[in-house]
Amino acid sequence: MLRSAKQLYGWSIHATDGVIGKVFEFLFDDQNWRIRYLVVETGSWLFGRKVLLAPHLLGYPNNSTELFNVNITCEQVKNSPDIDTDRPIYRQHEEMLYGYYGWDPYWPMSPVTFAPGGGVYPSPLEMQQQNAPSGAGAAVKKYDQHLRSTRLLAGCEVRGTDDQAGYVSDCIIDDDVWAVRYFVVAMHRLFNGRKVLIAPDWLRRASWDEEIFYADLAAVDIKQSPEYDPDLAVSREFENRLYDFHSRPKYWENFSH
Repeated sequence: MLRSAKQLYGWSIHATDGVIGKVFEFLFDDQNWRIRYLVVETGSWLFGRKVLLAPHLLGYPNNSTELFNVNITCEQVKNSPDIDTDRPIYRQHEEMLYGYYGWDPYWPMSPVTFAPGGGVYPSPLEMQQQNAPSGAGAAVKKYDQHLRSTRLLAGCEVRGTDDQAGYVSDCIIDDDVWAVRYFVVAMHRLFNGRKVLIAPDWLRRASWDEEIFYADLAAVDIKQSPEYDPDLAVSREFENRLYDFHSRPKYWENFSH
């Protein structure tokens, strides 16, 4: 199902033995737009700590109660690697997390050493980086992943091939494959007025430093494409009209997506 990221913020995450917390944001890979993690705000029971969970843990969402069930315990979450989600997340962090939970990684794993009691010792590369001197001679951290927050999409400018087209106000997540399926583009920086959708596949490139998405579409075509109503679910009928308008191949007719 296609869901607005903003509408999923605040949904409860229920473990097998209690409430873990609420969805704060999603982290996606900017190379293929796959959702890699949801960031869960735990609240007072873990002193405001945010934790990372892989989306494959999520059961089918309960729309009426706005919650996801996950098949892990609160104790597992409490003892999971404490990763600062407000800083860049490196592959070493992901290895620790996946190793702790025993998840099948989406990349080739390197050996991880587990400490008594469920903790994780830093990898040799991490220890080398932690002990490296600062300044011009400092070691450069490796394995920096292309993880971006769905919250940071809001406000990014969208430019067509010929002109400015609008600003990203939200994104639409496909929870069948856990991927960013569309950007919601508002015509005004304050997100007022008409809104439309464009797919990440329709971008020529994304400049994260500039906070600009360069689309492979004319600005006028973006602005005149079928209007998106945030109060309505994105239906297949709407998607058909959208893709036909831009004469683009439909992802649901391609099994590689």
